[in-house]
Amino acid sequence: MNTKTNIYLLRHSESEKGTFENNERPLSKHGIKYAEAIAPFILGLNCSYVYSSPFKRAIDTIKPYCELAKCSFQIEESFREGTEQETKEILARKINPFLLRITNEHSGKNILICTHGGVIFSLISSYLPTFSYENYKLLTSPDIKCIVFHGNVGKYDEDFHFDLKTIETTN
Repeated sequence: MNTKTNIYLLRHSESEKGTFENNERPLSKHGIKYAEAIAPFILGLNCSYVYSSPFKRAIDTIKPYCELAKCSFQIEESFREGTEQETKEILARKINPFLLRITNEHSGKNILICTHGGVIFSLISSYLPTFSYENYKLLTSPDIKCIVFHGNVGKYDEDFHFDLKTIETTN
C-alpha cells in the first residue's frame, strides 16, 4: 500500500529590493506582514515536518509559522535558490533525490518546504510537464503549491489552491 504524503512548497514572501548578497536578502516590510499573515493558513495544512532554504528571506518567511505552530524547521541546502547557469531540469535532478528521501522518511505526513520560485518551478514542471514559464510568472510571493506522493510516485496537485488575495494583513 502506498501512503499519501503531501509536500507543500512555500515560496518565500516578498523580498527587499536593493543591493544585498543574494543569500542575505531580507523580506520587505510588506513581505514581513505576509509571512505573519500566512502562518494561520499554513497551520491548517497540519505539517509535521518543516524544511527551509538557507537563504534569509526563506527563513524569515517560515519563522512566524514555526512560532505559531511551536515547531522547529530544518535548513536544507538542496532548497537554496539556483544559479543562472542551472536549468530547471538541473535543479530538479539535484532536488528530487532529497524530496524522495524525505517522502520515504516521513511517509503519510504533510511536509512544508520554504524555498524559491525557481526551485518550485523546477519541481512542479518535473511532475507536470505542462507547467510552463508562463505559469511560473503567475507565482506570488508568498505562494504555496502541493505535490502529492504515493510511495515514490509524485504528482502535482492541481486541485490545491492558495490565493494570496485571501490572506489578511494589518497595516
